Amino acid sequence: MLSAQLKRRRQDWNRPGVYGAIRLAATEQGALAERAKYAAQAALAGLPFGAHDLVSLEVTVRRALDLRARFAVQRRFGVTTAELRADGAGAHARCRQTADLARARGDFVLLVVGQFEVTAPATALTG
Repeated sequence: MLSAQLKRRRQDWNRPGVYGAIRLAATEQGALAERAKYAAQAALAGLPFGAHDLVSLEVTVRRALDLRARFAVQRRFGVTTAELRADGAGAHARCRQTADLARARGDFVLLVVGQFEVTAPATALTG
């Protein structure tokens, strides 16, 4: 089941064993830019980076916390667009903290500005 697989992954938004995340780009260009970023990181680390599929999804969301350029909402959660776009362990911990606060409010989907797009949502799913 996808939910169980997501919970085991160790990614920036994921809290392994508690919830998983799927990062979705709003545009094909954003998805390809993300892929290029990870391919470059793998090459620098001497790691293999295989083929990836680019797919389209239609998602219906009943309740979401929209952090895309919603500065008042970002302030309430004590996070900035720059923090949500950042990479690294500290930034990922901050993303998980934001997700934890949102989950406590009952929001299980977070819309976040992507690094390579002006309005690219990243959707955090729960198991």
